[in-house]
Amino acid sequence: MTVTPGELLELVQGRVDRFTDTSDRRDLCDAAGLRDAAALLEAVGPLRHRRLRRPARAAVGLLRYARHLVQPAEEDRRAADELLPAAGEAEIAAVRRAAERPPQPGPELPPVEHLVMATYGASLALLGALVARIRHSLSDHPTADDLRYLVIAADALEGRWARTGAVEDLQDAIDTMTEVVDRTSPDDEWYPGRKSRIGGLLQFRFTLTGRQQDLDDGILAIRIAREAVAPGHQDWSMFHANLGRALLFRYSVTKREADLDEAVSMLSEAVSSTSDDDPLSNAASRLGLLQQATMARYLLRGDADDLADALNMAMQAWEATPEGDHNLIERALDLSRAHLAVFQHTGAAEHAAAAKRMAQQIVRVTPREQLEHQMAAAILWELRNQGA
Repeated sequence: MTVTPGELLELVQGRVDRFTDTSDRRDLCDAAGLRDAAALLEAVGPLRHRRLRRPARAAVGLLRYARHLVQPAEEDRRAADELLPAAGEAEIAAVRRAAERPPQPGPELPPVEHLVMATYGASLALLGALVARIRHSLSDHPTADDLRYLVIAADALEGRWARTGAVEDLQDAIDTMTEVVDRTSPDDEWYPGRKSRIGGLLQFRFTLTGRQQDLDDGILAIRIAREAVAPGHQDWSMFHANLGRALLFRYSVTKREADLDEAVSMLSEAVSSTSDDDPLSNAASRLGLLQQATMARYLLRGDADDLADALNMAMQAWEATPEGDHNLIERALDLSRAHLAVFQHTGAAEHAAAAKRMAQQIVRVTPREQLEHQMAAAILWELRNQGA
C-alpha cells in the first residue's frame, strides 16, 4: 500500500510537535524519523506535489535541527542549514526551547484495555504517536502491567510495517515483542501468546529477507508456545492451528515431507478440538488449513483417499465461512482447486464444471492484479487446456 505525501508530512510534523511538547529525545532520534523524512522529501520532489514542498522542507528541517541540538551530528547540521529557512521563526524557537529543557512527563496512559483496538485502521501518524507515548511513559524496567502496553506498541509497529513495507519497521516490532517475552515468565498466562506472536513476526521477516533461519526460528517459537499450553486450555486449538499453519508454510518453501505430515497432525487436532463456542470463522479457517495440507499430501503421494477428504473439507470450509469473511475468496479457490484435482484424477465432467464455476466467480469479484484472481485464471486456463 502506498504512503501518500500528506501522510508522510503528518508523520514528520507529528514527531517534531511531540518533541516541542515533551522534549522526548528517544522519539526524536528514532531512526524511523529519518526514514520518514527521506521519503517525504522524495515524494515532494521538483516535479511532484508543489503545494506540499515548502511545509515538507520546513518539517524535515525542524526535525534535523532538533536532532542536531540534542545529539550533534554533521549530517543533521547540513540538512538543517539547507531546509530550515522554510520554517517559521516561532517553530524554530519552540524546537530550541525543547532542546534546552529536560524531558517532560507526557499525558497519563489510558487503561490498556482502551488501547487494545487502537491500532486497527489507525493512520501512520496515530501509530507513531501511540508508540512514542507508550515508550515515553514507561520506565526502563517495565512492570508486568507495563508489558501489556509494550505489546500494543508492537502492534502499532507491525501496523506501520504493513503500510511502509520497510523491514526496519518490522524489526522494531520484533525487538519490542522480544523484550516483552524476555521479561515474561514462562509460567505466566500471557507467555504462550507472546511467544507465538514473535514466531509470526519472524515468518513475516522471512518473506522479506528469504533467510531460512527466520523461518526456522519462527516455527521454533510457535512450537514452544504450543508446548506451553495443556490440553483443555482455552487456546489449545488456536496454538495447534498456528503451528500447523507455520509448518505447512515451511513445507511450501522446503518441500520437507516431515513438515507436511506434522502440519496435517497439528491441524487435525486443531479442527477436532475446536469448540462449538468458537466463532464460526475460526472453525472454517482451521478446516480450510487442514484441507490445504491434505491436498498438498495428495499432490505429493497421490493417495485417492486424501483427494476425497480434501474435496469434502473444501466444501465444508466454504459453506462454513461467513459472508464477508476475509477468507471467503481463499476458501472458494481451495474448492475450485479440489474440483479440478478430482476432474484430473477421474475425468468426471461435473467436477470440471464446478471448478470452472468457482474460478469464474473469483475472477469476476477480484482485481486483475490480486493473486487470487491470477490463480483462478490459471485454473480456467488449465481447464481449457484439458478440453473442459
